[in-house]
Amino acid sequence: MERFLEEKKICYNIIIKLSMMESTKTTRELVRVGGHLKEVVKEFDRKGTLLHQSEHPAMVEFYLHDFVQVIVGSMLLAIPVGFTQEVWILGETIPWWKVIFVMVFSILFIGSFHYYNFYQHHFFSQKDEFVKRLLITYLVAFLVVGCLLFIIEQADWILEPAIALKRTVLVALPASLSAAVADMLK
Repeated sequence: MERFLEEKKICYNIIIKLSMMESTKTTRELVRVGGHLKEVVKEFDRKGTLLHQSEHPAMVEFYLHDFVQVIVGSMLLAIPVGFTQEVWILGETIPWWKVIFVMVFSILFIGSFHYYNFYQHHFFSQKDEFVKRLLITYLVAFLVVGCLLFIIEQADWILEPAIALKRTVLVALPASLSAAVADMLK
């Protein structure tokens, strides 16, 4: 009998918690504190009473430390991938339409990663910052890869610019993805 009452009490508590979850309202707003944007999340019950408030960095603006993280992050995969002979050979043989597809795929993947990690709740108010972060991430990764391949003499931008561009785009795919992940770390 005691066990039955205990289980009934547990079920009752679960039902109460579920009903409270359904009746709460969550608001999110961006507030500038000390020069940086913070996201303030407030939870209210159905009567409008504040239940919980939290504040965290919004991470929707692009700062110098984000730029450095993108450079370091792009090097994380640019070095091992850029030093493989398979990429060098593939850069000579792959058709242009596939190179363009790889570039578009890179940008779309970075965009979706940034959207779901930084801008999901603030996209419409922060579109410009989203586009800026997306383009900076890809362009920095592209430049880092281009410089790396030039240094190891696998991207001759003067004599064979087409092959150099193809190789750079191929290596920029993993480099830009690792740059986006490194940019997320704080």
